[in-house]
Amino acid sequence: MANWYEREFASLEQALQAVVRNLSEESIKNATGKTKDYFLRVSDPREDSKRHLQHRDSIKLDIECLREGKGHPILNAHQAQVDKFLKSSNKQIDIKNTILGMQVRLGYLTEDIQKALDPSGPSGEKIDRNEKDDLSKKILKLEEKIADLKISIGLQK
Repeated sequence: MANWYEREFASLEQALQAVVRNLSEESIKNATGKTKDYFLRVSDPREDSKRHLQHRDSIKLDIECLREGKGHPILNAHQAQVDKFLKSSNKQIDIKNTILGMQVRLGYLTEDIQKALDPSGPSGEKIDRNEKDDLSKKILKLEEKIADLKISIGLQK
């Protein structure tokens, strides 16, 4: 298996590395027909010319993560990159879309919290470390959207 290397925070490479850590070889192979080692190599930031994650594979991997109760790290990384661009581009925030986005994120967060507390879930009624990490990231994203909305309507600078 390829070595572990540092990946940029909230990058696609970091998300893919999390998928490789969280899913079994069998789950990855069943979902994509490819190996863990293949995806680890694709996530290696030192191999820029070899890093081409197919969109279909990213969707399949996120769906497999969701099936196993491990969130959707690749989608989160994608959203983080888009959010990063929007923050740095001085684009006016569309208040309607911001509110709709917050509602969607809150809905997903609510579902994830319910799953994490489900007695029949992997950790029973206790929230395990991976679930806490995932919930924490989602709460932070929601808080960022709320802060953006406050700025947009002049409640905060």
